[in-house]
Amino acid sequence: MNTQQATKPAQAIEPHAVNRLLAEGRARLIDVREPEERSRILIAGSLSMPLSSFDARSVPVDQGIMPIFHCRRGGRSAKALEQFCAGSSAGAAHMTGGIESWKAAGLPVVERAGISLTPMQQTQILMGAVVLLGTALALLWSPWALALTTIVGSGMVYAGATGSCALASLLEKAPWNRSSPSGPACKV
Repeated sequence: MNTQQATKPAQAIEPHAVNRLLAEGRARLIDVREPEERSRILIAGSLSMPLSSFDARSVPVDQGIMPIFHCRRGGRSAKALEQFCAGSSAGAAHMTGGIESWKAAGLPVVERAGISLTPMQQTQILMGAVVLLGTALALLWSPWALALTTIVGSGMVYAGATGSCALASLLEKAPWNRSSPSGPACKV
């Protein structure tokens, strides 16, 4: 890729090409995932700029160094790229497939050992299990067991309406979701 290609307003780049640009010092990788996601797995040397608080004006733009955005699968990084390009004439890109494609390509990541599900995924699994349990108990034992599904359904409606999920907040504080004091373990 020559300098003229690196200054195109926007492009999608596959992980091996991103890795090559990083090794040549011609790119800066910007992770637009949320801190919770980043605490579980990240690409060493990437800069954290979560999309939820993304300000395209704060993206470092240095001559000859192209910002390349990445997220988990590529959707949020494409949005960050779009926002960046709306306010800048500097060349930029996003990594296709996100960190999942990077890892699948055999490129190195820093990954925290232990549970890999986010607290929100754990919440969804737990609530789904309680709904299934309540339904099974209602069919096999007593219709009063449907109270479990009613409680879970009410909690989900409340969480959706307020943006606050008490169970997810509780799970975030669970011992298996805390970062270890020794830091993440490197897995290549």
